[in-house]
Amino acid sequence: MPTAQELLLLRVQPSLLLVQLRCFQIHSFQNFFQMSTHHKNPGRTFNRLMRILAAWEQLAPDQKFADVTLEEFRAQIAPSIEVREQMKLLQQELSSLGVKRSLVDTVSHQLASRVVASVLCTQAFGDHSPLYHAMGYVTASRRASGLVRKSSRS
Repeated sequence: MPTAQELLLLRVQPSLLLVQLRCFQIHSFQNFFQMSTHHKNPGRTFNRLMRILAAWEQLAPDQKFADVTLEEFRAQIAPSIEVREQMKLLQQELSSLGVKRSLVDTVSHQLASRVVASVLCTQAFGDHSPLYHAMGYVTASRRASGLVRKSSRS
């Protein structure tokens, strides 16, 4: 595996570093960058894992690669599959919670509207009260008339 200095050199002088690395190091280096780009795109990683698994199952199920059998490979990639299944269930749950929130917010909004209307109708409070203002409404005394007079310039 290349050192941090070698990686830095690659950015500055890629041809110099590649010449200096042995064949094994070059192969490892290329695999390192190829695998690291897959982690940035989870969908691509999953598709790649499934494609490798399907090909291995169909074409060489009894063969060992990288000292790993097909069953060991399947067991080692199982967490990737399980996490995606959990995420799918959580996304479905989140979606259903969004629908539920909309329904309960409708009921809550109707109740809040009735409370504000009651404050307006209560003689001790009304639309001029500090309570009405604290609820986020503009009191009658603070409301502008909306009348705009044009200035007359001579």
